[in-house]
Formats: sequence, structure tokens, C-alpha cells
Amino acid sequence: VRSRFNARGVDLNRNFPANDWKSVVTTPQSSQPTAAGGPEPLSEPESLAIARYINQTAPVLVLSFHSKAAVVEANEAGFSVGAAAQYASKARYQAVPKSQSADIFKYDTTGAMEDWLRDKSGRPAIVVELASGDSSEFARNREALWYTTGL
Repeated sequence: VRSRFNARGVDLNRNFPANDWKSVVTTPQSSQPTAAGGPEPLSEPESLAIARYINQTAPVLVLSFHSKAAVVEANEAGFSVGAAAQYASKARYQAVPKSQSADIFKYDTTGAMEDWLRDKSGRPAIVVELASGDSSEFARNREALWYTTGL
């Protein structure tokens, strides 16, 4: 079953303690407000596990894959804008900084993991929004992944 939500009805990418976190949000499926942000940031075991892992491993750059907008969004921390531009060029997507993405995502994107990384640790992150909701688009992204990770 395709769903943005975990078993408790929380959108895990609205459950991080970014400066803009809200419990009640809208989603791409509905403009009706719902408590999809969770009762509090990191209230869900899945998002808490990701946050703990990132804090323990301290990655230099976090890449997050979503669908579907065919853009690479930089969280505007550190070198993320340049990394997003390079990735987008290699994968043939549009690059866009978070501050300019509101027209692309016409719903609340509050409490996102990438924004938490920017707000709380200054850690660079990019969101790769695939063009398809049904394909990994691996062939399109392979070179960009290797290039961006320096391998």
C-alpha cells in the first residue's frame, strides 16, 4: 500500500525538530489540515532512529530520495547548493534551493529532515526528487551519485 504515513498516521518527513515543525500540516493528497507532523518532533520510532544514526555517524552530506518533482533541492547549509547543482546537472534535473521551492511543493513541507539538519547542526543535505513515482531512475542517477559522493 502506498502511503506517506506510518502506522500511526504520521508523515515521517514532517516529524523532525526543524525550526518550522508543526503538528498539523497539509499534504500533497489533501489541503485539509491533519496531525501528520506527529504529536511532537521525533515522536515516531522511525524518524528517531534516523536522527540518532545521523547524529552518531556525522555524515558530511546527506542525500534523501523522494518523488516526484524532478528537482534536486538544497537545504542551503554548507556546500549543499553547489552539491545540488552538480547532482542536478549530472542527473538532468532542475536544481533549486529550499528558499525557492515553495512553488514546486504546494503543501506544508515543515519538519523535514533536511531542514532539521540545516537548523540544528548546519549539516548540508540535498533532496533528490525523482521524476517518477514508480521507478528508482537508477540509470539516470547512477553517475550523479558517484560524482556527488566522490567515488
